[in-house]
Amino acid sequence: MLVHQQSVNLHEQLLALGIPHVWDDYGPGCHCGEYWTRDLQETLPDLMAVFANPPPAPIPLSYRTAEPTYSVYGWSVTMQRAAMEFSELVAARPAGFQLAGTGRADVVTAAWYRPNTIYQVTFSGSSPTTQLLQADRSGRLSINVPLGPANSAQEYTAAAAVTGTQVYLTTVTIAGPGIR
Repeated sequence: MLVHQQSVNLHEQLLALGIPHVWDDYGPGCHCGEYWTRDLQETLPDLMAVFANPPPAPIPLSYRTAEPTYSVYGWSVTMQRAAMEFSELVAARPAGFQLAGTGRADVVTAAWYRPNTIYQVTFSGSSPTTQLLQADRSGRLSINVPLGPANSAQEYTAAAAVTGTQVYLTTVTIAGPGIR
């Protein structure tokens, strides 16, 4: 009964905010085969259609996670850090991105660049530098991004509350042929 009431409350809030959604109130249910079969028959075709024709990647793209390695919309990030904590890829677009976190990160961009072409990559943050990097044959750049000293304690733990958690932000600017 409580879960059903929470569903009704969510539906009413979405209506009040003008957020489109599907609402199929068939009353309180249960976790049993009859309900699962019905819901899968109604929902699975819509889910499969999205997987078959995914929407284009958002530009700019922002993504935040605590995972040390992640891939999203053609981007791959591998954090090099001592403790588990969040990192955030911010406003990723062909002309660059920002990365927040600690330690270093290996970033492979989406395939937005001319294959085998040299690009100027500038880092603004704790260690301002410029490098020339060549896009691979698929049009991706592999960038080692310096952030700042890694924290020794996992973020949001008692140890981190004592020692403190520092987050660094590095801005990466990419310049070269075909970039506006």
